[in-house]
Amino acid sequence: MKKIINKNWSIITFFILIIILILLNKDIIFKAYLHAEDGWFLNDAMDKGLGSLFMKNGGYFIVLSRISSIIAILFGRMFSSILVSANILKFISIIICAFSINYLNTKEFEWLIKNRYVRLLLSISLMILMTNFAWMIYNCVAIHWWGGALI
Repeated sequence: MKKIINKNWSIITFFILIIILILLNKDIIFKAYLHAEDGWFLNDAMDKGLGSLFMKNGGYFIVLSRISSIIAILFGRMFSSILVSANILKFISIIICAFSINYLNTKEFEWLIKNRYVRLLLSISLMILMTNFAWMIYNCVAIHWWGGALI
């Protein structure tokens, strides 16, 4: 059992982080959230398709937000539902958040904090601090912050 946990530690912690993100707002599973800023990206994805990837927003290229919006619109069109698009955006954001903060749980950070359980507690704490406001978890605009944290 210990070998399985050692081998799959990053995968286990990734799912722990996703579960915690969902538990922070249990309604997130059942409700679709669209924030005002999501509309910019969704509208551009509907109008321009892949071409929207290279559009600027406020003078910035926000690639992760554009990619997630394009994916959300593709699924929304498949099912003819904006609710599907909103849910796809929400789940992409949750996955990117968990993936980015989970990087602390890899072996690359053993030099900083030897104990992996302490690293897990640190990553959970940082995630909760960074996601103190719901918009940091559940929309496509904020995922570029997670990309910055990952870098």
